[in-house]
Amino acid sequence: MTGCRISEALSIEISRDLHLLSSELVIRSGKGDKQRTVLLNQKVIQALKDYLELRKKHKYTDSPYLFLSNKGPKLSRMTANNMFRKYSHLAGLEQVLSPQLP
Repeated sequence: MTGCRISEALSIEISRDLHLLSSELVIRSGKGDKQRTVLLNQKVIQALKDYLELRKKHKYTDSPYLFLSNKGPKLSRMTANNMFRKYSHLAGLEQVLSPQLP
């Protein structure tokens, strides 16, 4: 299974990096500045399509970034970490999830 680091996910630009028709996501800011392509399965593609529909209602809808913040056009790493912590707690998990865990 191949995924991406949180910093890579937060840098995804919709029109440049996300290719739903070919089921591909291009990671441009990878480790060692190496570009790579991640293949997306149908479940992920459907989740992204659903998210993109919801995203249209966001205040920063003109942002090129996939993941938006309420305070600006790009979600920060700190906010993403806080979200993992919050939803781990709400789900009643003993271990707090982190974007760094495999």
